[in-house]
Amino acid sequence: MFENVGTKKEAPTAIREGTHLRGKDPKGNSVDGEVRGKRDEEDGSTTITVVNQDGKAVDLNDGSRH
Repeated sequence: MFENVGTKKEAPTAIREGTHLRGKDPKGNSVDGEVRGKRDEEDGSTTITVVNQDGKAVDLNDGSRH
């Protein structure tokens, strides 16, 4: 689903903060940008977003754009 284009040393399926990710979000829209992660202290869940090159953030959990 996603192509990790950040570094060649990481596993291709690794989604780590700061790496460059290219692919499709859950809604099928293109994603091409830097990975950002945020952990919710209350329930321990992690929200993974990608900041596209156009400056808009895409939530990889549900495909919403910010």
